Amino acid sequence: MWKPPQNVMFPWLASISRNLQGVHLPQFSSKEIWIFTDYVFENRQFDYDVLSILLFDPDTSRGWSDSIQHLRTTSDFSNRRMSYKTLKDGVRQKAFHSFMSAANELDGLIFSLAVHKSLKHPIITPDMVGKYQSLLSLKANWTFKVLERMLIISKVTAFLISGLSHFGQNVMWISDQDDIFANSDFSNDTCTFFTKFLHIFSSHSYGTISIGTTQLTEPDLIEEDLAAISDICAGGTGELLTLIRKEYGCIPGIAFELKSKLPPKPTNFFNWYTSPSEKLRKHVCVLDRQGKELRTIYWRGK
Repeated sequence: MWKPPQNVMFPWLASISRNLQGVHLPQFSSKEIWIFTDYVFENRQFDYDVLSILLFDPDTSRGWSDSIQHLRTTSDFSNRRMSYKTLKDGVRQKAFHSFMSAANELDGLIFSLAVHKSLKHPIITPDMVGKYQSLLSLKANWTFKVLERMLIISKVTAFLISGLSHFGQNVMWISDQDDIFANSDFSNDTCTFFTKFLHIFSSHSYGTISIGTTQLTEPDLIEEDLAAISDICAGGTGELLTLIRKEYGCIPGIAFELKSKLPPKPTNFFNWYTSPSEKLRKHVCVLDRQGKELRTIYWRGK
């Protein structure tokens, strides 16, 4: 299922590629792949920065939207938006199990990359921002932090797509309207980098490559619900890893048991992550430090 991308420049990406070769992954055989991304960067409550990427086949995932619509029309959840930070709300807590159970009906992959904040290996340096602006004729007024964030997100997303897609496939990437999609200039620049990374990593060509935000979609909340899955995975992964590291001093590489009771939000997330799914594959890659060495740990959901 996994075709190792070419021109992989970072050892940790090569490590991820080797790991994905040995696991069962979805087969994206339709004309399109849809992508929804979210992330938690620089959150003071978490020890990790987390990027979560949802990739799925829209043609073979139609049962998901039926389940979500049923939830919205038969419960108090109604027109509420789901996110990890709003799970303290009683109505959302009550709807969480049904909402995420519906996510298991997506024919695809949810991949989360968690990087411990002690690892500082910048993709670019501040003096390179102007060079990028000039060389690639970027339209938006990028700051160093936002440009670096965009490069990480677009690179890892393109890396996953290149290993799972096939010749002539259309790619649609949708995100919340965050910093890297703040307006049309930022979105166009992000699309430029994403497309370049796709061509660097891929040995095949694509059909159409499109980028949009949930702000531009229809008001039925379908796209926002899909984006919420990535949001919940990013927040849940970040909080759960932080709690585990607090208790053990590291992320154990073998099976372990938490002695302290988890708060409700990470408990609900962990219960969903470990729930069986015949269609949605769940993977977490943790980049952490062990002494002076980089340590890579993988979690696989059922």
